Amino acid sequence: MPDKSTLRLNGPGTFTSGNAFQAGATGLHAGKASENADDFADAISVVKQCSGKDETKFSLTCVHLTPKWVEACDGYQAARYKLKIKVEKSTLVRKESIKHIVQLDMTKFSETKTWIHFRNSSGLILSCRRWIEDFPKLSKLLNVEGTPTKFPKGLIEAVEKAEIFSAEDAEDNQVTINLKPNKLRIIGRGASGYYQEIKDIKYKGPSLSFRVSAELFADLIRHHNSCEIASDRLKVSTGKYSYVTVLQTMEKEE
Repeated sequence: MPDKSTLRLNGPGTFTSGNAFQAGATGLHAGKASENADDFADAISVVKQCSGKDETKFSLTCVHLTPKWVEACDGYQAARYKLKIKVEKSTLVRKESIKHIVQLDMTKFSETKTWIHFRNSSGLILSCRRWIEDFPKLSKLLNVEGTPTKFPKGLIEAVEKAEIFSAEDAEDNQVTINLKPNKLRIIGRGASGYYQEIKDIKYKGPSLSFRVSAELFADLIRHHNSCEIASDRLKVSTGKYSYVTVLQTMEKEE
């Protein structure tokens, strides 16, 4: 077991140390420590799954931390989780860096000029490079008024079965959701095969389709059993957080 002062985590601009939170010979961890919100890890767990992978669109590969919420968007889907964070100013952190705090139970953080530092109760510190750059304004995208629609019963179980195959691609563990009048079809594909299941749903609109992280979709359904479907977007709002995805017209069934 490596000493926590030398432990390293893979990811752009990410490392950990066991140094005192506000100390260190280089002053790297200097700064006033603040408590993380109780649901901060939950918030990161949700929104990070909407961050993109296109390196030419840097801000979309990040999680956006603001005093009022955390959010992420890949250009096709977006999530915003409302909570208060005592950050001095809005900050971008690469998803591949900040995703590690979910498992590490970080309870405090501090800021320096180019880093944001997280610490857990055992003294382990995760430091993530921060960027002060523009991030797309998501409020208009998240403002969806559509037809209220209840998800069908047993959909979580269907997602879990589909994920058996979609999880074979750990970097793109997504399921496909196809909507057509009165029917919802979920499909999970992997290298070894695929799973699909059709559910009855009270939906009267055109045939539409979207892809979503299997883990995120199961979490959304678990906390909220309905959504709003507009002509071009689907929204799920749980009170604390909102998720929106762009809908594609489905020319024909897969």
